[in-house]
Amino acid sequence: MKTKSAKEKEDKDLVNSVLYEFKVKLCSQSCVNVVAHYKSLNIELIKDKERVLQFNKELKENEVAYQRKLNSTLAEMQTLKEFVFRKDFITNDLTERLEKFLNENNKLQIIIDKWNVSKKGLVDIKLPTTDICER
Repeated sequence: MKTKSAKEKEDKDLVNSVLYEFKVKLCSQSCVNVVAHYKSLNIELIKDKERVLQFNKELKENEVAYQRKLNSTLAEMQTLKEFVFRKDFITNDLTERLEKFLNENNKLQIIIDKWNVSKKGLVDIKLPTTDICER
């Protein structure tokens, strides 16, 4: 809080800041004080306006930076979604191919087992040892 002497000095400075042309047209010292008071209010409003304009400028800069970051993040998300889609597609394709090869392997194993059984049966059957070619 300002001291009384500082306030008086400030008021005196405000009164002195009123131009002489205005002072001669005013009817009394109280009118000069009122003009000085309004001038001080105007100065405060101008300062407030400057602060608001600066804040607005910073806000717009932050908004632009935020929008850039958001766009970057969205683009990265889209890229990651595409990678996931490709990975899923490749995984599904490989899974289908593996199942196909396993089924084919099972079919071939069945055929091999049949041949082994047939071969064993052929070995188990004892043919007569007659020589047909000698006749």
